[in-house]
Amino acid sequence: MFTTPLLDSPLDPGRNIPVKKWRHIYLGALNLHDLIITKIFRGTQLDVEDCVAAFAAYQIDPEELLKRYAETAKYDLDPEKMIQNFIIFTEDLLEKGMVSHSFLKKVAAYK
Repeated sequence: MFTTPLLDSPLDPGRNIPVKKWRHIYLGALNLHDLIITKIFRGTQLDVEDCVAAFAAYQIDPEELLKRYAETAKYDLDPEKMIQNFIIFTEDLLEKGMVSHSFLKKVAAYK
């Protein structure tokens, strides 16, 4: 099993995507930034592909994602490996024209 500690609880207001609410039960999903972070931390090729698709479909702000990702990576046992995973993700985004070369350089500077 793989877990990623997040900066904020997904149960906090605004930290999840509402799915359904009943009288005593609330169903929510991780917000897209935290979902991408958890999948990129795991770092499988399938996870990267899923994140590229989510990035494209929901027009995620790369700067905001990088900021949150880098902050989360600081708390990992191997932050450099986590940044390397994000570089791989960013290279895929660059290949598909979703980010610029200057953004990739900014990501690489976190190493």
